[in-house]
Amino acid sequence: MDPTSRATLDLSAAFDVRPWQTGAAGSPGMQLSGRVELPEDRLGVGSKLVLEGAWWDVRATVNGVALPPATGGLAPVTLQVGPHLRAGENVFSLSIMPPPAGTPPLLTGGGLASGGGWRTDRADLQVAPRLELRPGAHVETVSLPVQDGQVRATATVEGAPEGARVRFTVSLDGEQVADLGEAPVTAGVAVAP
Repeated sequence: MDPTSRATLDLSAAFDVRPWQTGAAGSPGMQLSGRVELPEDRLGVGSKLVLEGAWWDVRATVNGVALPPATGGLAPVTLQVGPHLRAGENVFSLSIMPPPAGTPPLLTGGGLASGGGWRTDRADLQVAPRLELRPGAHVETVSLPVQDGQVRATATVEGAPEGARVRFTVSLDGEQVADLGEAPVTAGVAVAP
């Protein structure tokens, strides 16, 4: 596997709780732990732990290092784990706590879906955690907005120093059909010439 490329690991087999939900309402929270082996060439400071359907407050550790707390909701929670990963076994611990009593239902998603929609009274994790392994400097997103009738490729870059260069190419069915040139990274963004 190319260590400069991005890879995603589904951690469903690595964690000790299945399915990804707690039991009855009023539970004190959800505790999960998991282990995954990583080769040295796949360690990257841009790597992230992604939790979809984390309901509500998330506390996480990677190899014993506490990550900043996060609050879940309808959008995925993304935790930066790259600096804490090591070659060999990596241990992840998650604690997910339900919303505090008295939290308005609309704030926690209550009433947005009827009959089995989002629960507001317990801690949940709706989807198995996944680990996105990324190199330290990488393109996060590419957009192709149209300005004045012309397409302008824009890349959002993470981990690259100011002035680093991004080459824009266009491929069709695996064949390069255009080279749009290079552009410097300025404030985390590169715009094709």
